[in-house]
Parts: sequence; structure tokens; C-alpha cells
Amino acid sequence: MAINDFKIEDNVLVKYNGNNQHVIIPDGVKSIGESAFRGCSSLESVEIPDSVTSIGDRAFCGCESLKSIEIPNSVISIGNDAFKGCLSLKSIEIPDSVTSIGYNAFNGCSSLKFIEIPESVKSIDRGAFLGCLSLKSINVDEDNENYTSVSGVLYNKDVTELIQCPNGLTSIDIPDSVTSIYNFPFFGCSSLKSINVDEDNENYTSVSGVLYNKDVTELIKCPNGLTSIDILESVTSIGRLAFFGCLHLESIVIPNSVTCIGDSAFNFCSSLEFVKIPDSVTSIGKSAFEYCSSLQSIDIPNSVTSIGDEAFAYCENIKSIEIPGSVKSIGNSAFLGCKNLKEIRKPRGLDISRTEYPEGCKIVEY
Repeated sequence: MAINDFKIEDNVLVKYNGNNQHVIIPDGVKSIGESAFRGCSSLESVEIPDSVTSIGDRAFCGCESLKSIEIPNSVISIGNDAFKGCLSLKSIEIPDSVTSIGYNAFNGCSSLKFIEIPESVKSIDRGAFLGCLSLKSINVDEDNENYTSVSGVLYNKDVTELIQCPNGLTSIDIPDSVTSIYNFPFFGCSSLKSINVDEDNENYTSVSGVLYNKDVTELIKCPNGLTSIDILESVTSIGRLAFFGCLHLESIVIPNSVTCIGDSAFNFCSSLEFVKIPDSVTSIGKSAFEYCSSLQSIDIPNSVTSIGDEAFAYCENIKSIEIPGSVKSIGNSAFLGCKNLKEIRKPRGLDISRTEYPEGCKIVEY
């Protein structure tokens, strides 16, 4: 390893230009800069000197072969996307000097099985452990003043906010104290088959392992590991992200009590072939069925008045669609990526110029 493999400016490692499997960062470096090792696909291990105080944004992003890295007790911050996509990283020890873990810091570390959060950590940004498919436990030092863990699940200190469910779990028990659930806490939990809520929880409940609000009028989250579900007749709203990433779900019948389908409600339900929308539904949210790549047809009832941006984007097997006369607005890129869409039937006067349907698609007005 040559010293000229490293571009160092003002004690910041700006860029590593070598192709070694094992790298020793020179003494005196105080910061590993943004994207310094990004995409170094042959890199397997790194030794960081105890002069380093920060690991920058995307510093090791996409280092697919990185298996081990020892973070010294001098590091205070781990940046956004710092280890994103490090597919081979099986373990990492966060020292008791780190105070902040950035956005998506370990996103996509699919081999990581356990993570220990030390007492010193004051902030964990959104998505820090998303896509860690093998992760079975997030454990927090009991003296940490900001976070705690219950059965390996990450919460804020007073257990009122659920922040992250480890992706490797098959079930989760939510305590009665929880009042809010963080965005995407179940993202990538492909094995999760049951979400169970303590019966004394005043904000949420569960029925057959599915998460609802307390009065069972909103379906909040269907576990990603389920292949089928019966939505209760009391439900009036399918919430934002409710079925996001339910890769095994093949069909669903929405009861006629439902009036709205939230943003990204069925996003990435790649096996979904059939969905029946009842004539009680008045709005279909942004990206509601985006990336439902197996969906071959969908009937939009004559009760729907609005269709959000990218609502059916990348539903590449849909061949035709009819927009009913009740629709007053349809969002941008609603049919983006629907490469097999041959015909759109629409009411006369409805502007669909921004929906980005494929070239050659026949537009029929009625």
C-alpha cells in the first residue's frame, strides 16, 4: 500500500485511490471525508487510527466486500449513508464516543445480525438500520438517556415511539406505552408475520397480527411476511405505507367501508395480481400502487375524485385502464413506466398530459 493511494487535505482523507483488500489509514487523519471509499468493491477490512473523530457521509457506501472495520474510541459522528450497501459487513462495534448516527448510516447492510448502541449516542437519524435483512436485535446500553430497546426493538427512552423493528424478526410485541410509530419502522421486515399490540395500549391495536389504530378505522400496517389478509369491515382508511413492501401478497379485496387509499399504501407489492377497489373509495394517494409489477388490471370505481402522483407508476403489466368521469384530478407521472399500457379511456376534458403514459398508447375519450 502506497501513501499516494490516499488523497489527504488538511488532515481529511478526501479519497482513497488504491484497490487493496486491506487498508490501514495513516496516523494523523482526523476525518474520513465524504465518499472517501465509496464503491471500493474489493475492500475487505479497514484499520482506522485513533486520530479520526468523524466518518463522513457515504464514506464507505457501496463497499460490498467490506467484512470488518474497527471504529476507534475517538470517533464522535457517523455520517449519512456512511456504510450504506456494505453487504458483507456481519458485525460492527460502535464505540462509547459516538454521539450521532446519520440518515441511512447502515442501510442495506444485509449481513449485519446485531447492533449495540452505546450510552453516548444522542441521535439516530431516520433509516439508520433499514434494509438490514439479517438484523435480529438492536440493543441499547441501559444508561443511554435517549434510546432504549425492548426485546431487541429500538424505541425512544420512554418507550412512546417505535423507531425500528429489526428486519430479521418474525413477530413483534408493541408495549402499551407506545403513542407513535416512526416512518418505515417495518421497512424490509420481509419475515415479519405478526404485529401484536398490548391490549392496554390506548392508541393502537392488532387483529390477527395486523396493526390498526385503536378504534380499528385505519389499517396502519400489514406485516410484510403475510400472503393474504381480510381487511375488517370497520376500516375506512388504508393508511400511508400500510402494505408497503408486502412482496408475497397476491390479491386483496378492499371492503366497501374504505373511503381513501393512502400514499404508498401498496407500493412495492410486486406479487399483487388482483385488487378490487370498492365504489366507496374517493381518493387514491400518491404512489399508492407504484411498483406493483404483477398487477395486470385495475378497475377504478366511479366514486374516485382524485388520483395522486405516480399512483400506478411502474405497473408494467397493466395493458389498459379506464379513468371514470368522477375523477377531477390526476397526478403527475401517474402511469410512468407502465411500458405495456396500450389504451387509456378517459372523460372528455380531463387533462392527462402529465401522467407520462408510453408512446403509442391509445387515448380514447368518452
